[in-house]
Amino acid sequence: MNMRVTAGFTLIEVMFALAILAGAVFVLLDAHHAAMRLFQDSHDRVIERQLFERVLSEAEVQVLAGELGGAGDFGARYPDYSYEYQANQVSDERLGLYEVLATLETPDGRVELSMYVYDTLH
Repeated sequence: MNMRVTAGFTLIEVMFALAILAGAVFVLLDAHHAAMRLFQDSHDRVIERQLFERVLSEAEVQVLAGELGGAGDFGARYPDYSYEYQANQVSDERLGLYEVLATLETPDGRVELSMYVYDTLH
């Protein structure tokens, strides 16, 4: 009797295992890419929000000092970002209420935000 014992995997079994592994790697890389894109988007939003807070605080101080408009940039650290703001008196001059419209120019476009400033010293 000539019985041959074979140990190991056939070529089809190895190719099938590699195909499953390639599919799993593809899914993981796609998930990683999506996570990195989401991180970059949220990072850009945080930067945008911080710069907006800076613009609004400067606008508030300038409006209280009597300057109703202004513009500028954020220096070398954020060369693609710039801002401007314009304040308009909302009601009677004696009340001292101003609506401030701030505009932030970003690499992705233009974003606007408004706030109210109340001049208590007026």
